[in-house]
Amino acid sequence: MKKTFKLFAFLGLIALITACEKPKTMEEVKPTVVRNVQRILMHQKGHYTALVKNSNTNKIGRLAIVIYNDLNLMMFEDVPENEQIWIEYYCGYPDYNCKEIPANFSFWKIYPEKVIMHLHSAKEINGAGWNHGKYGRGQSVVIE
Repeated sequence: MKKTFKLFAFLGLIALITACEKPKTMEEVKPTVVRNVQRILMHQKGHYTALVKNSNTNKIGRLAIVIYNDLNLMMFEDVPENEQIWIEYYCGYPDYNCKEIPANFSFWKIYPEKVIMHLHSAKEINGAGWNHGKYGRGQSVVIE
């Protein structure tokens, strides 16, 4: 009986130590870069869709981005006119909310911890539709 108790206590201690792994900080997380972004649509605060062109097949995939903390969304006008806009995002910890994007995707949804959009101009953020079911639906518009 005592041996069984000691065994379960030891296994419980091991499980507790491994379950309490220290979370990664944003400095420890490497960004995922999404190139060939054709357009960015803003459905509502924190909900975006990036239209991404696959350079091999010319297929356009929709990358849905949901970010819960607006302080972790940054936009920079730092892309030269002759280059495509691009996005980088950080998954944070745990990273099960944004798995690696498949190469030839049609639709993929991620929940990153931090998003940085690199644009030519802020005017490249386009309005898009949203739907809250019985609470209403509508269209976001760009204010110029």
